[in-house]
Amino acid sequence: LAVMKSPSDRYLRLFMGDAFAKGGEDELAVRTWREAAEHNRSWPVPLIRASQVLLEQGRFEAAHDGAAAAVRPARDNFAAQITLARAWARCLEAGLHVGNDADLMSRLDALEANQSTKIEVAQLRATLLP
Repeated sequence: LAVMKSPSDRYLRLFMGDAFAKGGEDELAVRTWREAAEHNRSWPVPLIRASQVLLEQGRFEAAHDGAAAAVRPARDNFAAQITLARAWARCLEAGLHVGNDADLMSRLDALEANQSTKIEVAQLRATLLP
């Protein structure tokens, strides 16, 4: 009923996506989060959540694309940046061509300056070692 009254309410769609994900309805959650992002293109949270689910599903390119879209309007958002780095690293590990190692390493260098992402950055770097 609430969605019918406010179909473009981005927060409602975000919370609906969360509920779908908790209920194991990942595809519906991803679709709902993407709809939330469409209603406010400068808000990275729904795309970050969708990318995280896509990563868990092993859909690395789709996760990378979603995370890249989340970063565009929110370059200073560390959650978006680290989600993009995670997806990028998984793509590289899987042999998918979404960028190169040097570009990812530059992104990780920038993320390393933030104390809250240091451990995760170190873990990502370790996964990329030959």
